[in-house]
Amino acid sequence: MKTFQFKQHNTAKAIIVAIVYLLIVFAVAYIWLGGVNGMAEKVNSIGSAKGAALLSGL
Repeated sequence: MKTFQFKQHNTAKAIIVAIVYLLIVFAVAYIWLGGVNGMAEKVNSIGSAKGAALLSGL
């Protein structure tokens, strides 16, 4: 019988990468849409359901 070894991810490293990714996405959206008020206006113009889906996706 063979023994299988699975690659295990480093959880701490994955969390750091995820946080850095979210910060970069937020920074790009902040600059591109003109700050927090610009982001809020964009979500309002899209509509509540689509805006919630956009925020969830980010």
